[in-house]
Amino acid sequence: MKKLLNVLGVITIVTSFSTPLVSCTGNYVPSGGNSLNDIQKKMLNGAETISKMILLGKHENLNYNVNEVLTAFLSSNMIGQSYPGYTYDDKTFSFDGVQDYTNSLAPMLSMYNRYNHPTGIFASYVMGMYEDDFYNTTIASGDNIFRDSTNTSGLNGWPLSGSLLGYNPQIKALATDPDRRDLAWAIQDTGPITNLLLAHNYAGGTPQTASVAKGGALDISIVPANNSNFGGYLFYNSNTIKASNSPAQTIVDAWKRSKVDDFLVSDNGVTLGVKGTSVVKNGATLNWTNDGDTEPTTIPFGSTAGSIVYGAKQMYISSVMSNISNYFNQIGPTGTGSYILAKLNNYIIPVITESGAEADIQDMGVRFLIDPIRAFFDKEGLRTGNDEKNATDVKAILDEIDPTIVSSNPDLANVKLTDEGYAEYKRPSEAVATLTNILEYDKTGDNATKGSDLAAKYASIGQLLQSLYNALSKMSNEDKDKYGSILFNQTDGVIYTAFAKLASDLFTGDIWNELVGVNDHYNGGINFISFLGTELSGIGSSNFKNIFDIVDKYGQPDSWPATLHDFATSDLAYYKKALGFNGSSFDEGSLFSALNKLYKPSTVGYDTFMSMINAQKEKTNESMSKYHEDFLQYLTDDEYWDDSNITINTNNNKTLGGKMTFTLDYTGEGDSSSNADQQTTKYEVPENFNPYQTIADNQADGLTGDWKTTVTNADKVSGVVLGQQADPEKWTDKALLNYDGTGMLEELAPVHHQYQITWENVSNDINQPYWVITSVHSYNDDQEEFYNIY
Repeated sequence: MKKLLNVLGVITIVTSFSTPLVSCTGNYVPSGGNSLNDIQKKMLNGAETISKMILLGKHENLNYNVNEVLTAFLSSNMIGQSYPGYTYDDKTFSFDGVQDYTNSLAPMLSMYNRYNHPTGIFASYVMGMYEDDFYNTTIASGDNIFRDSTNTSGLNGWPLSGSLLGYNPQIKALATDPDRRDLAWAIQDTGPITNLLLAHNYAGGTPQTASVAKGGALDISIVPANNSNFGGYLFYNSNTIKASNSPAQTIVDAWKRSKVDDFLVSDNGVTLGVKGTSVVKNGATLNWTNDGDTEPTTIPFGSTAGSIVYGAKQMYISSVMSNISNYFNQIGPTGTGSYILAKLNNYIIPVITESGAEADIQDMGVRFLIDPIRAFFDKEGLRTGNDEKNATDVKAILDEIDPTIVSSNPDLANVKLTDEGYAEYKRPSEAVATLTNILEYDKTGDNATKGSDLAAKYASIGQLLQSLYNALSKMSNEDKDKYGSILFNQTDGVIYTAFAKLASDLFTGDIWNELVGVNDHYNGGINFISFLGTELSGIGSSNFKNIFDIVDKYGQPDSWPATLHDFATSDLAYYKKALGFNGSSFDEGSLFSALNKLYKPSTVGYDTFMSMINAQKEKTNESMSKYHEDFLQYLTDDEYWDDSNITINTNNNKTLGGKMTFTLDYTGEGDSSSNADQQTTKYEVPENFNPYQTIADNQADGLTGDWKTTVTNADKVSGVVLGQQADPEKWTDKALLNYDGTGMLEELAPVHHQYQITWENVSNDINQPYWVITSVHSYNDDQEEFYNIY
């Protein structure tokens, strides 16, 4: 059967505002195709989407580490990775499949996209390799922590300061069902040369080396340095490549700790890729000696995986901006509408400074506020750290345009930027409330006094910009061209140079000129001045006492939630009330009321503002073309996938014991350097197998006492290649390399693989469905079943 819907591949999950799925009633006959109801279609879409991501990570396909890519889909806010929707060759690709998955099949996992939760071992959370109790224990606990790890203190589950992945003594074994045990390959047996390295004592980035990935293709800089979430193969793709600012020596140390440098023949154990796009081209290189070779062979590997994770990081801003553009028509005086406004406000006019990945968006959003103010009031220019001209004397330009503007705004002389206003917006900022730190104000007195002083300054700037707009809008076209050029031209325009960094992030080519209307007498830019004036006037009319109250309440970064996602219900209610939401409307004179009036199509300049928000889409499409051509097409284009044999035994997602099966045919490209689809010998996965393949002895230098017997399940089979253990003569280094493949983009070639997949709801809570994959059977182009070697 031809696919029912576009495959929806790589995604960032920004906040979901959809309502929960509701169970249907009545008799149901197993069915497939167009007879599926709406809930079943979402279930199937979610299951197929996740299945395809996992299957494409296998050696015989795109050959990337499954867990890291799933983490980018399911915890994108946490790690700052995702891909936006895009258009390629006049065909639009959207990415709602993962949202269908989390909404209908595993709603609990949406919690992993929040900052107070560590990144997850999603390969084991999605693959049902454990008995049902493993998943139901987490569901019942309510803390969303899977207990698949342990440390020397006997604590189990994330977050841990020291981790022994898969050694939790409370988990006695994998599932008794061999089909479910066979899913253990998803942890380690994906990604290039993984088995080859494991056979030589490398079991991934060891715990306590979280910075292996920090600053690299996978930038997880918000995670504490002693967090162990990056142990094992969980972030193998990033561990084995180097991107901009990646700490190469830390990665080398991780190799040396595993003693794999005894196997890698080179000066420092590993030669990593280099900065920037070359990481996509080159991946990493392995220098090794095999079968008595006298000279080491240089083998490049991992460029496909490197491109995937590096590209996801590069496109993160575009992805979130695409979602932001959809927020504006959802604003309103309702619970959901006020939350959207709170979230949107915290991007564009930050009251609470976010940390982590979302601070990147605040960095851009706050420029809409700071940069035009700076353009007029930062007379020194160089104090901003920008050597380009980005400042002017406000009185000089205003006197030239209309001398009455300055004389009618006596407070303008008192408007000054604070040090925070001059400085580049940083992440995470020491300033908790950006609104209260842009302008200087009298910090003495109570919040009402301080608020009144600061509000007056914002009102003055708003009045200035409105007066400037009024003067410009009444000019002749000739004068509009003259002064519009002074303000907006891309050489030294006052406002453009203030927006230059933002413009370079969002716009491409002549987009800026189109936005401000260079060929239309700068009417777009002139209207944008009015929009900014309305915005700042609205801020100036707001109750700043309440904003200072928020700063007082959530003013210490260690004592307030890191993001609005993490606000408790009571805190969120307080926050929204302080900004003006009373439960049914927005209070007059509140910030919410001002913004609700601002973000309307009837507001002068709103169309230019929205064009700025949306303008990045053209640049996004241009940037995404490379990633689409390299690999995304195999995730997103239904041309490469057919589904058939669809059977679902329930008409809703909450039925206990729910089950669905389907067959997926993949005819895209795969790693031609891997012969994994010819591995027709099946090796038994024992019940005491540790799918994380942790080598405990690699961590012995950080562990003391009798930890092996007191806090671990010491009888686990771990850190071995099962196929090599069963047949060492067959699985030489060369054979392992040929099975693993090297995962290079230039090695991709057409393949045909078929997979029979089963998903089941393993939850015992009717209100909390939790569907996992319970069986995957793989067939090559000759219709032979092939297997992993685990």
